[in-house]
Amino acid sequence: MALWLYIIETAVAALGVYMTLSPPGRNAKWTRHSIVGLFILLWIAGGIVIWKQQNDAKLDQTRAQLDAADLRAAIRKSENAAMAAQGEAASAKRDLALQIAKSQAKLSSDIGFVGRHLTAPVRTLTEDQQQQLVSSLSKVPEAQIVVRFPVGDSEAYEFALLLNRVFSLSGWKTAKVTGDIFLGVPRGLILVVHSQEGAPPYAGLVQRVLKEVGYDASGLADSSVPTGYLKLIVGSRP
Repeated sequence: MALWLYIIETAVAALGVYMTLSPPGRNAKWTRHSIVGLFILLWIAGGIVIWKQQNDAKLDQTRAQLDAADLRAAIRKSENAAMAAQGEAASAKRDLALQIAKSQAKLSSDIGFVGRHLTAPVRTLTEDQQQQLVSSLSKVPEAQIVVRFPVGDSEAYEFALLLNRVFSLSGWKTAKVTGDIFLGVPRGLILVVHSQEGAPPYAGLVQRVLKEVGYDASGLADSSVPTGYLKLIVGSRP
């Protein structure tokens, strides 16, 4: 604006000089034309300067608006990221709490099982119970059975040896007692057959005579077991 006022003042001064010059004379005429030309050039230059100043101001305003928009976008992005992080933290906190609760429940269950396992009496058979089993099992001709126990359970191993000896004394065909690795810890006595149709006819007898001496044996069908095959799993104390 100051430059534009300067141009106007200069043009007015030039016009005043033009008006005061005497009309006659060739030099005076040339001078007047020069002053008019200078006035026109100053007017054009002033217009250019004003246009440039206005254009620069618009560009500055546009840049400021773009910068403000970028700033708002960055703020929104930061806010969204903060909200997402808060959501992830809350989800992780819930997952952690759930895992802790599951671990505590499993620990309580394991402690309860270990406590029961340590305080439960060791399974065994009295002489009378052994004689009772031999008397019932010896009535089945050409019977066979294999006895297994979970590896690492010494109590189950000792009871499995005892049961295997009773079957052997009854005339049954037996094999060496060996330990197996199971996906889950088996508990109690489990009779395993191929299927209900493929079970040996004396499987029910074994289940019944074991119950008579105080031991319940559950049944389990496993297609990997050969047809007519009977396996007795002596699991951990229930």
